[in-house]
Amino acid sequence: MARAQCQKTQCVPSLILRDRLPVGALRNGAGCDPLRLCSVVAYPIARNEQTSDLAHFLPLRLDMGCPFRRISFALRLPSPPVEDAMSETQMIVRHWQILRMLSARQSGLTVATLSEETQVSIKTIRRDLLLLAQVGFPLSETNGRHGTKAWRLHTPDGVPPLQIRFDEAAGLYLALKQLQPWMGTLIGDAARSAWKKLKSSFSESVLDYLDKLSSALHVTATGIGQYSDKSELLDGLMLAIEDSRVARITYQSQQSTEPVTNELHPYGVIQHRGSLYLVAYAPHHREVRHYKVDRISDVDVQTLKFPKPTDFDLESHLAGSFGIYRSEADQTIRVRVRFAADVARYVQEKRWHASQKLTPQPDRSVIAEFELRATEELKAWVLSFGPKAEVLEPESLRQEIAQEVAQLHEMYCPVPARTARRLPR
Repeated sequence: MARAQCQKTQCVPSLILRDRLPVGALRNGAGCDPLRLCSVVAYPIARNEQTSDLAHFLPLRLDMGCPFRRISFALRLPSPPVEDAMSETQMIVRHWQILRMLSARQSGLTVATLSEETQVSIKTIRRDLLLLAQVGFPLSETNGRHGTKAWRLHTPDGVPPLQIRFDEAAGLYLALKQLQPWMGTLIGDAARSAWKKLKSSFSESVLDYLDKLSSALHVTATGIGQYSDKSELLDGLMLAIEDSRVARITYQSQQSTEPVTNELHPYGVIQHRGSLYLVAYAPHHREVRHYKVDRISDVDVQTLKFPKPTDFDLESHLAGSFGIYRSEADQTIRVRVRFAADVARYVQEKRWHASQKLTPQPDRSVIAEFELRATEELKAWVLSFGPKAEVLEPESLRQEIAQEVAQLHEMYCPVPARTARRLPR
């Protein structure tokens, strides 16, 4: 291809994509050094070059260490057909991701690793690498670790690795693990995608650290809800929450025999013990209620908006709860529980509620005090300690637990039925 007769000062730091094949030639003018790290399927354009259809230009801005220190990219995607445009865009993004990964890891990467990170076949990766090498990127295949073949990017002008500390990487890794209930949903998939993008820029030492961390840390998944099949439903709920829009929700409570559909005003979502709960104002009940997402079968977001209270806050809303259950009672209940010495240390090691007060006793037991508006979940928590926990007050809660214990005794120690004695004839 003939080069345009222009000077460096006459070139616009922009790139334009033409046709469906990489141009591979630079219009910098005679004697101009080519831009070594520009996109595979692009080249600089001169100021006097006529461009049209600017609506199809996708602006990007990257620091590539090229002669133009900051290069503004304008990639024009081919319009027809749409499938080809999508394929072209995906290829450009994949090429950029490959260059970032190779630049961040000086020892090189295998085609298998690149295939896994970009989620394409090994054959596609090999074709991409050969194409990148053909248009001028200093790539080569060398012997990597343990004699495996690895591809390297030999240039000091590569994209620098993301500067992140080991503790920061560990924090991000653990934060992703805490999103386990959201995996398979739009939010979970977005978090996983962001993590992959970050990993592609981590230095080799940080990646080695993460490999060791993943085998040394494990987050249990006992009792965690699975919401991958409710991705669209959660997306609808988040839309209603963000836009303060009324939602028609079909819900079947634990006591109901059939699902019921009602209009709700969604306020937010709570993650509690691996399950997700919708917090919404129920106009038909005239109060804020909680709805377990597992029991929601349909969400229809309406165009009608509702006025959300400006002072509503999820944390304040649950301040008087020992978990997710909440009472509309105005006054709090003072609860005191004595824990035996066997379990006192376990109780003292955790923060169970914002209002808790723990008082050690001479016999090594501990008395825990709470200010609550609802005691349903606290009752179950106390019962989980068996005879090692005793409710001291209120008396009403003592009676409730006594009834539970009596029912358990009857279940596990039933009184044998008396048989009638036959009288001799």
